[in-house]
Amino acid sequence: MEIRDTKNIILRVAIDLFAQKGYSNVSIRELAKQAGIKSSSIYNHFSSKDDIMTMIMEHYQFKSLKFLVADTHPDEMEKLIKDKDFDEIMDEIFTPFPSDEVDMMRKMVRILMIEQFTHKKANEFWTEHIIVKAVNRLKNIFDLLIKYNKIPEINSLLASEICIRISTSYLIQFAHFQNGEETDTSLSMKTLLSYISELIRYGKI
Repeated sequence: MEIRDTKNIILRVAIDLFAQKGYSNVSIRELAKQAGIKSSSIYNHFSSKDDIMTMIMEHYQFKSLKFLVADTHPDEMEKLIKDKDFDEIMDEIFTPFPSDEVDMMRKMVRILMIEQFTHKKANEFWTEHIIVKAVNRLKNIFDLLIKYNKIPEINSLLASEICIRISTSYLIQFAHFQNGEETDTSLSMKTLLSYISELIRYGKI
């Protein structure tokens, strides 16, 4: 088995167990047993259990938040905005998770939701990345859309706050769904975002 494969297996087992039992209730020994390796082998890939938690947060960020929180150079972001219209931008930001990743994303959201109250890094990640940084980046995107006359003048901060709060509310519910249960709520989120998009499009916000 290649090193990369082993690391990915450990990560996936950790996501499963942390989502089921909570971070503090899972030991390195249990992680190793479920991954089919020795406990000492975990440390060939991660320095600690906390390091695994950090990797989960980075994995979630890459999979779901890269458009809003990635360290994109301002010039690159401006070019991206110039090349897309308002609907394309909104679709790219708020498109639901790919069908083949829904279960894994649900588990990671559940971990972040639960651990934000007891795990310092998870709390910082939830607050800084999922809310604060996402709001600021979306505001910048709206400001660029205004600059290039793709939407009228709006209160870009308020519009960003509303959009991120809607998507965050969906994430909180999404974390507790079983497969197939999220359809109505997903449609509700799309309806709310569509409504807000219309207000933005006509400068009503």
